[in-house]
Amino acid sequence: MADKDRDIEDSEEPGVVPSRLDEATHSEAMVLFQDSANSIFFSKAQQWKPVGATLVTFLAIIALGKYVSSVESFILNLKLVVILAATAAIFILGIYQFWQHTESK
Repeated sequence: MADKDRDIEDSEEPGVVPSRLDEATHSEAMVLFQDSANSIFFSKAQQWKPVGATLVTFLAIIALGKYVSSVESFILNLKLVVILAATAAIFILGIYQFWQHTESK
């Protein structure tokens, strides 16, 4: 048994220690790791969607202000829409941050 351990240690890269877990426990740990990684990837994708949607909304508002009308009341309404969209995006991102914090526990 000691010869087998010595052969494994000799064949590995320096600083890399093979897992001492049995195969069933190692498989369980790998499934848990993959599950948590998928959850993080999903939540990050969810976070980027409102950011992208808000940026597209801002570009549309800029185009409306530049090419449709430059009447003062119309521009004021567009400014209000920008403030509401930014507030909504920040609120949604805050919710996602709390969600990630809850998932990490």
